[in-house]
Amino acid sequence: SLCWALDDGANHGLHVAGTIGAGGNPSGGIVSGVDWQVTIRPIRALGIDGSGYFFDIAQAVLYAAGLPAAGQNGDLVTAPNRAPIINMSLGGPETDSSLARAVASAIGAGSIIVAAAGNTPQAAPSYPAALPGVIAVAALGPDGNLTSYSSSGPDVSLVAPGGDFRFDDLTNGLTGGTGGILSTTWDFSDNSPSYTFYTGTSMATPHVSGIAALVLAQNPGMSGTDLRARLLSTAVDLGPVGVDDRYGYGLVDAYAAVTGHAPVVTTSVRAIDAATGAVVRTASVGVDGAFALTQLPAGSYYVVAGQDEDGDGVLGFPGRRFGWYGDGQAAVIALDSATVADAAITLGAPLEHPPNGDPAHAQEIFADGWIAGSHLASGSADCYQVLSPATRMHRFETARVLPGCGQALELDS
Repeated sequence: SLCWALDDGANHGLHVAGTIGAGGNPSGGIVSGVDWQVTIRPIRALGIDGSGYFFDIAQAVLYAAGLPAAGQNGDLVTAPNRAPIINMSLGGPETDSSLARAVASAIGAGSIIVAAAGNTPQAAPSYPAALPGVIAVAALGPDGNLTSYSSSGPDVSLVAPGGDFRFDDLTNGLTGGTGGILSTTWDFSDNSPSYTFYTGTSMATPHVSGIAALVLAQNPGMSGTDLRARLLSTAVDLGPVGVDDRYGYGLVDAYAAVTGHAPVVTTSVRAIDAATGAVVRTASVGVDGAFALTQLPAGSYYVVAGQDEDGDGVLGFPGRRFGWYGDGQAAVIALDSATVADAAITLGAPLEHPPNGDPAHAQEIFADGWIAGSHLASGSADCYQVLSPATRMHRFETARVLPGCGQALELDS
């Protein structure tokens, strides 16, 4: 495949627009937006330095919603039609009455507003995301967890991919900075189109807006109220069961939103005999995130957990949130008839725990499980060991996790 030289700068708004609706390969590009046939009306609300005034942002919202807005010299201008989806990959810690009124008017006119939850890693409101009725979007990283920079809190409605440069491998010339979201930009040095990896809740927001556009394409008469409800009700629940301050209603789900069929998500834990690899007990996780594995025979156990959003009872399918007890390396819990032990597990994309480059340091993984790893150079190796509960056939599969020029085609398992 062809490796592209990616520029580092340019055009936050163009990057966001590309995530929503870039034309992709049929148009000669290397990026396809979520809805590559959508119509986008770009409206400048901020200056080229990324800052601006509440009044200008408010007028941009009104104009997008097809309502009268103050244009040049204060003259009223009205867009030829209402945009049913208004993407606002911007925000700040303060708001004012003009912006709040404009947002309320746009929602009242039938539009939905999708806004970035903010890039401050704390439960702090960001506006317009924190205004009533706005769909506030926080960011997930490649590991399936909330990113290191994303805001959280009771205003969060949904989460979507926002990239996280913590997962970049800058020592690898083939993959480089692939932990972000790749989208369209402009190279001002030679005045030509380009592509760049960005990261932020600004990058997560257009994923939701693009999916909203797909839903409207399938259901052209849907109201703004129903569209917002569809996006929230069909999200894949993450974290504690139900709506929470980190993930809101969950991860936006394109297929479920378009079809209207909400996924049924369950979370289960299993006790695995550390000597044989056999599953001894399975239990469901409660709405508060608690679980109990009872009446276990004396012995040593691994404890694993996973989410199943398809109702098929399969844990550890690649890409589904998965994890085990232990800090990186799986830890063993020893029990006897009088022992009660606690185990806390974080669900996400389980990551390799170096050093694991030789058989003596092979990392424990589990049958019916998966793990994400990386290589710094060709010819290097990662080693894993699996306890098989019985004589049986096992299939091991390798596939790329992050996008980029490294396609994992050279990996040999």
